[in-house]
Amino acid sequence: MKSKKLFGYLLILGGLYLIVSNCILFYNYSLPNKLYFYRHPDAIIVLYLISGVIGITCGIKILKQNLTVKKAYLLSIGFYLLSVIAAYLAMTY
Repeated sequence: MKSKKLFGYLLILGGLYLIVSNCILFYNYSLPNKLYFYRHPDAIIVLYLISGVIGITCGIKILKQNLTVKKAYLLSIGFYLLSVIAAYLAMTY
């Protein structure tokens, strides 16, 4: 029981980290005094934000015992990997 809560809270913290870090990155892209060697497209940042939201919802569902830990982590990590693959494909073109 305690391990499920721990996994749920870790998933929520990971989702919050994704959301906060990408919101900061999106804000910094709008500042004219900062130059970046490479900028991610806005769609990729939105995919990362959606991945963070999915992580938070999966963490909450683990805490409410509506979702197993294995399914939640597979869903969350799978969507994060989809976002990483999309970012890689955006960099290659």
